[in-house]
Amino acid sequence: VYKANELPRVFGTMLFPASLVDRARGRTLIIDKEAIRVDGDTWKTLPGGKDQSIPKINPFIRFAYNKVATDGMQGDYQFRYDTGNVDDSDENMYFDFNALNALLVVGLGIRADVAGHLAKTALKIAGDYHPKGLIPTDYDDNPLHFGLVYPFIQ
Repeated sequence: VYKANELPRVFGTMLFPASLVDRARGRTLIIDKEAIRVDGDTWKTLPGGKDQSIPKINPFIRFAYNKVATDGMQGDYQFRYDTGNVDDSDENMYFDFNALNALLVVGLGIRADVAGHLAKTALKIAGDYHPKGLIPTDYDDNPLHFGLVYPFIQ
């Protein structure tokens, strides 16, 4: 933990432009802002801060539990609040962005259950699955596993 007067010495100035690289699609998004001297007065203007300038960059993390039993017969299970598949709007995994908003997914974690209600996982973006072949996420084959050590400790 740093004191406000130590911030400039430790962090200096945050320089832009910065870039977000999407290697899978061969794209780079350039984010251009004025340089920000990191100190106690500018702390809330840094990316993630409530007083930052446009374009705004905010860290985002979300989790969801499926509310409705899945059987594979009903098609894709979408973690959507408006369809009743999750209990709380904070668990909604449906994002209807326009041309001015974007969500860069840096990580995705899945915890599969022993009963085998989950076979494969993907992100559905503009009607297409990413990755195209989907990711196996059953209990015994889950490269996206997070949380408790496998095998699960009860």
